[in-house]
Amino acid sequence: MERSAEFVSGQPVDALSETDKKVLDFAKTAPSHPGVLNERLRSDLDISTPRYYQILQRLTIPTLDSRGNNTNTSVDLATAHAPDVVSRYQDKAADGRARIGARREGNEI
Repeated sequence: MERSAEFVSGQPVDALSETDKKVLDFAKTAPSHPGVLNERLRSDLDISTPRYYQILQRLTIPTLDSRGNNTNTSVDLATAHAPDVVSRYQDKAADGRARIGARREGNEI
C-alpha cells in the first residue's frame, strides 16, 4: 500500500531542500558560542555563519502580502519539519523588532 504524500500550503512536505532540512536540524542543537558555532557550521554543513542565518531567516520569517497573509511557503514547510526551531527564531525576530521600536521611541529595553 502506497503512502500518500503529505502537503503543506499546497507543497509536498519534502519540498524543502536537503540543505534546508540540515540547517533546521542543526539549529535544534546549535552551540551558542559564536566561535564554536562557526566551526561546527563549517565542519557539519560546510557553510558560513552568514549563509546559515540567511537560510534560517528564509525558512522562519514569513513574507506577508498586503492582507497580512504569509506568502513564503518555506515557512510552512519548515514549521512542519521543525516547529520548535521556527517558533524560537520567530520569537527572536519579534524581540529584535520590539527593541528597535523601543529605541526609536527613546526607550531602552
